[in-house]
Amino acid sequence: MLDRTAVILLWFLPIALSLHVFEEFAFPGGLKQWIKHYKPEKPKSSFYYFIVNALGLVWAFFIAFKVTGIPTFRIYLYFVAIMGANAASHIRGTIQKKRYCPGTVTGGLLLLPLFIVSYWYSLNTGKVDLPSAIVCICVGFVIGFYVWGMDMRKKNPNYRLAILFVLLLLGVAIVRRLGDWQKAYYGVQLYQLKKQVLALERDGQNTRCARQILTETGWLLHYAPHDFERIAGRITALRGVLNDPASLSAPDEQSEIDGSWGRCYTEWFFKLDTSYDEIAALAEKGQVPRFPTRFLDRINSPEKLTNHFNHLLISDLKADGVDRRRELNETVADLMRLILRQQPKNYAYDPRLKAALLDWLLKTARNPDTGYWGPWYRRPTDGTIFKDADLSMTFHIVSYLKGNVPDWPKIIATTLANKNQKYPHGWLEESGYVNHHNMDVVQLFRLGWNQATPAQREAMRVEIRKMLHWCITESLQPDGSFKVQIHDDSLETSVHFGASFLARLGYFDRSKRFWTDEDFPEAAEVRTHIVQFVRAHIHSGGEGGIYYRDTLKEFGAPVSG
Repeated sequence: MLDRTAVILLWFLPIALSLHVFEEFAFPGGLKQWIKHYKPEKPKSSFYYFIVNALGLVWAFFIAFKVTGIPTFRIYLYFVAIMGANAASHIRGTIQKKRYCPGTVTGGLLLLPLFIVSYWYSLNTGKVDLPSAIVCICVGFVIGFYVWGMDMRKKNPNYRLAILFVLLLLGVAIVRRLGDWQKAYYGVQLYQLKKQVLALERDGQNTRCARQILTETGWLLHYAPHDFERIAGRITALRGVLNDPASLSAPDEQSEIDGSWGRCYTEWFFKLDTSYDEIAALAEKGQVPRFPTRFLDRINSPEKLTNHFNHLLISDLKADGVDRRRELNETVADLMRLILRQQPKNYAYDPRLKAALLDWLLKTARNPDTGYWGPWYRRPTDGTIFKDADLSMTFHIVSYLKGNVPDWPKIIATTLANKNQKYPHGWLEESGYVNHHNMDVVQLFRLGWNQATPAQREAMRVEIRKMLHWCITESLQPDGSFKVQIHDDSLETSVHFGASFLARLGYFDRSKRFWTDEDFPEAAEVRTHIVQFVRAHIHSGGEGGIYYRDTLKEFGAPVSG
């Protein structure tokens, strides 16, 4: 989803181009005659000019209608660079010939400023980085200046040098972006494999091992993107599992060696996350793991725990290229629940561990300026630390501390201020709303409602209604599932987060409807469809059914009807 400024720029392009074409051929017009006079060796028919300009206008309006996210926004940047170069050629033609070239006025007053503002805005808002901007500008200027230009003449040899210079810049940009090309290459492969895994899950097959490899590879691709050898190895392993029915359907059993679960993961924090789910499921039955959970030994002292957290807290992208955001978030979330709840009961936690955990959370990791938690980044320019705000990490910490955190007005103010930003700072992904983030937001609103100002409460009501409308009209499916979005790990998690969002805002239960007195008469039927879907798929969930069981628990529904 693009912000208001981006949408204005997108629609300004076809408007400016329409006025530009009007100046060239209607009022004052005369571009065809101007070109014929100064380029008699290249006569063009009226039909040619009609087709070229019609295609340009159609393409400009198509971009305005269809560009909805940051990746496709680059199409706009290519086109606006072409138009900027074309405008520059009009101006140059006027200067060279000392005679007005039709199109110069709108080119100089509309298209060139649009080009400058578009790139300034895109670079400053992070919609495009500098190397990508250089590529867009170079390609656009080659096409706009030397293909459509008003002043290209065979007798001028300088244009060949200019083209060579542009191609050199393109080559430099491509070399600098080589890592991105590799990332895109593996990203396409992973996307295709994800569709295959999702199809197997929909068909009722056990995909837990495949899902673990898929999740870990996706993390490597986005958070450690230069480890291409390991990424390639994980993709090969995923293909191997998908082609081996025995590996695909094998259960995820506890390791006798270190007591962890997550046999198809290689990262400790992913094993920790899976192990927490299994330990919690056993605890609900009054049971403990069969084998000693030695994998927890690495954090079982105040010093070990604090050192581990501090190592993950600061990412130095210039030094090693690894973004520790997700690892920090999931490690904190899982260890909080295990340590605060003293699970498993047969593991001997250091008695000082809980105090050390709370001290680190409330005195070290929290940003008092925003009330939020999040990763820290070392700036490459001067080595100073930037404290980022992370919606998911803040949700986890606030939830597991049951809302007993300081600075609630700041937390709510920060959450509302970031509503139009992309995750991890805000609520949105490139496609717009996501049930997972919406659930996090509603939980923060629910826990902080009593400490919010009247103005904050009204703002929260407005946003909850927007999220609810999107969930019911666009995300919820007739069979009780929820539309799987690109950021969902599995069908199981997509259903869980959609259902949890509805449950936590009180859609099904008036007693939990903290934000409104409205009635939702269709809620009972929606709940029935969701419960039926979950029960039908609980044994084939991509996460082993744990999220499906949590959904039924949140609904107060038994596993079997």
